[in-house]
Amino acid sequence: MNIKIKKEFIEITKILVFILLLSMPFITIINITGVDIFLDSFKNPESYCYFKSSNEIKGIKNQDKSYLIIQNIVHPDFDIQKNDVILYCNLKGEIIYSQMIQINGVDYFKKYYIDEENAINNSILNCQIVGKIIKKVESNIWNYLSLSLWEISTDYLNIERVII
Repeated sequence: MNIKIKKEFIEITKILVFILLLSMPFITIINITGVDIFLDSFKNPESYCYFKSSNEIKGIKNQDKSYLIIQNIVHPDFDIQKNDVILYCNLKGEIIYSQMIQINGVDYFKKYYIDEENAINNSILNCQIVGKIIKKVESNIWNYLSLSLWEISTDYLNIERVII
């Protein structure tokens, strides 16, 4: 009887360790983004993305190869406030990120003033905005794995999207 209990205990321990290891990437994402954004990403999966910063995005230092978590402009509650860091497309078609310093206008007819020396008049319009940077994450293999699993789970394992 004692040997049977030990075997069951070992099996239960294996299952618990497996579940813990499987949940670690999601715990990492919750730690990075917060619970609200993590849960919202399952409700609005097309509104969040991540990518590795590169030299092709102006304003990012060459040595800074971090991951950027972006809330896209398609999010139902997308709102830009003063001091938010946004991604936008300039008149040359280049993707740039910069900090918002002032907002003028009403509803869709807003003009955003940014902290960017190269921008013409330092202002952009709604149609130029790609999204806002929620978080910058260090580039390492664990963060890459966590972000990849988060993206896969919001796209393919989201029960709400599969059923509807």
